[in-house]
Amino acid sequence: MRTIECDVVVVGAGPGGSMAAKYCAQGGLDTVMIEKKHEIGAPLRCAEGVSKKWLAEVGIEPDPVWIRADMVGAVIKSPSGYAFKLDESKAGSEVGYVLERHLFDKALARDAVKAGARIMMRTYCTDVIREAGKLVGIRAKSMGEPMEIRAKCIVAADGFESQVGRWAGIDTKLALNDLCSCLQYRMVNCDADMEYCEFIIGRSVAPGGYLWIFPKGGGIANVGIGIMGTMAKSGTLTSLYLTTPGSRRARLWRRSAGSSPPVRGSTAPWTTT
Repeated sequence: MRTIECDVVVVGAGPGGSMAAKYCAQGGLDTVMIEKKHEIGAPLRCAEGVSKKWLAEVGIEPDPVWIRADMVGAVIKSPSGYAFKLDESKAGSEVGYVLERHLFDKALARDAVKAGARIMMRTYCTDVIREAGKLVGIRAKSMGEPMEIRAKCIVAADGFESQVGRWAGIDTKLALNDLCSCLQYRMVNCDADMEYCEFIIGRSVAPGGYLWIFPKGGGIANVGIGIMGTMAKSGTLTSLYLTTPGSRRARLWRRSAGSSPPVRGSTAPWTTT
């Protein structure tokens, strides 16, 4: 069986994994990052909005290659139609830039490689390795072949309900009322304001969650809904594109679905790592 030895193994090449790999490598640690998919950043499971402040805090320099739109602020709407506008500084953690997320993820992975990390695609973790009560690495399959990666540190960047963390003994399970079921459409011919992200709140439209419209310019927008798991009803998500203001004359381009942990006191659709 093939064995690799390193200082740090990072499981998952999303933004969190790539940033961890980058800084570990910059610090002089021999770093290996694995990614189960054949392409970083795909398929898309994200509304693609991010705060400029958050990028600055983690040292990511904005790049027009992966920025699709620069938002002025956000519009918050009630089911009755009442609306108020917030400028970007007060509009939450997703308002600032609307990204091309697949290009953003690839750029962060490229930065990790430039810093000295190694990336192994189509490689997924199957278990952790314990010896004498200590974690000493992971078992994996790479291109279908079993292997071991022995490391002094394991970074579990495989999502908010991390399976790697669970294998390591960390309780990563979330209760149903701590999850939102989400559905998102990429729409064309949207008549929404292309300078503002929109959030529509209220139990009558999105129980325990909200609707969102994240413009990407040129009449294109990500239109999505998140509903608390315990409140979701059959048919609610699939009727989204017919009922969301600003998208009624739009046409479906692409659809994606998944789940997200709600962030208390803020808006955070499609939080990913």
